[in-house]
Amino acid sequence: MSRKLVIVGLVLVGLGVAVAIGVNSFAAERNKIPDELRAALLKPDVFELYSLNPSRRIDKEKIKEEDLLHGYEIYGKLPVKDADTQKKLVTAFQKGVDANKGEVAACFNPRHAIRVKRIDKVYDFVICFQCSSVNVYVDGKQTKGFLITDLPADTFNKILTDAKIKIDVPEK
Repeated sequence: MSRKLVIVGLVLVGLGVAVAIGVNSFAAERNKIPDELRAALLKPDVFELYSLNPSRRIDKEKIKEEDLLHGYEIYGKLPVKDADTQKKLVTAFQKGVDANKGEVAACFNPRHAIRVKRIDKVYDFVICFQCSSVNVYVDGKQTKGFLITDLPADTFNKILTDAKIKIDVPEK
């Protein structure tokens, strides 16, 4: 009787591992920057990097609408005109997306955003490296986001701090 229980237990553990691997593979396959968004990032007419206050607990009555990005207070924004700096940011961003294998936290405390304008559209990528999520807005309407790791955070923070823009660093 105990031998049967051991065999059943091993089969169940094996099935659990197979399902977990399958779910992670499925999540990793689906986690990518959609083609339209990637094209906008690679060939923008305008490229801006934002530093955000991650808290939604702000007095929106005291903050002007132009100082908010999708409900988050803007600490500062940097027009990125240099093609090499744009490439550095997009490459880091892409590596962060590629490195995420389906992991995400339940928070959303974005400290960064990228806004690109391409042709007649505005694309906003509101980024929470802490919880590994990117919320995407096209012309102000939220669309499907994707996952990311914190790999790009140091690159983003260095570019912002070099420009003397305040950043909010999460506690470790």
